[in-house]
Amino acid sequence: METLSGPINRAREVGAKVIFDTVFFQAPYLTCYFFVTGFLEGRTPAAVFKKTKDNFHASWFYGTLLWAPAQTLNFMFVPVMFQPLVVHSVDVVWKASLSVLYHYRDYGPAFALTSKHASLDRTSAEVIVASQPSSSELAQPPSEMQGMMEELEELRREVKGHRAMLVELDALRREVRDHRETIAQFHHATRRVTRSFDRLTRGDKSPGAPGGR
Repeated sequence: METLSGPINRAREVGAKVIFDTVFFQAPYLTCYFFVTGFLEGRTPAAVFKKTKDNFHASWFYGTLLWAPAQTLNFMFVPVMFQPLVVHSVDVVWKASLSVLYHYRDYGPAFALTSKHASLDRTSAEVIVASQPSSSELAQPPSEMQGMMEELEELRREVKGHRAMLVELDALRREVRDHRETIAQFHHATRRVTRSFDRLTRGDKSPGAPGGR
């Protein structure tokens, strides 16, 4: 198989790979991601299509900003045997970004969730206390009691939704921690390969090696 040589041809080869990855992989991948995620969340086909249409272009734009430089450095400098490991490491950040972007319009900014997480336990305690009416509340008219029960039910649904989001964040934290270990192993393997290459280079240049002076 003919390979490209020279810095100019090498740059063209890397550029072609990055363009192919951005156009022929990212676009179908994002479409499949949004469709599968939507159906797993129990959305209707029309809702899944609308959600995909609303988020596709922004996701592709951000994906190009992330993956184009990452894949350029990966194809240019990383050995072929370690390129999949680099892709998986960057993919951790990309998956977390996709999850935040996909659910941003449903749940709001991430900092709002963080602030509500601190008061979740206090809110749960207030719900439990509020679910037990006092003697004065029992004496109130039925219409007022009905309104209080509706407010209580709405508060319970809000707490349940926040708990589900916290479970998802915990899963993302565990995934990031696992991939950090993978990155550490990658760095360790890279150092070993570098040391082996240095020893081989010094061995080729020694006086006793073939071609040495």
